[in-house]
Amino acid sequence: MMPKEIIISWCNENREIGPVFIARCINIFETIDKIKKPTNLLIALLENFGNDDKVGRNLSANIISRGWSGSLVTYLESDKIALEPLLLDYQVFDIAKY
Repeated sequence: MMPKEIIISWCNENREIGPVFIARCINIFETIDKIKKPTNLLIALLENFGNDDKVGRNLSANIISRGWSGSLVTYLESDKIALEPLLLDYQVFDIAKY
């Protein structure tokens, strides 16, 4: 995987399309020791472009555009738990909105 610093640098160089493109296609979550958490790239994207509404909308679309079987509730609850720390750490922009 490409280092997040290179991706964020590319986003800064291509502000019109870069952050939105990355928001749409990155992995939102990773599992470490059986614990689901936001990826470091997601956190870097939020830190650098979290106030951009287009980035937020594309992150939201990214999160919900997946396949599943059975009830979606289980997956959404798992996502919510994984993202809750961001609500406290990143109050500069409205993560809860997305």
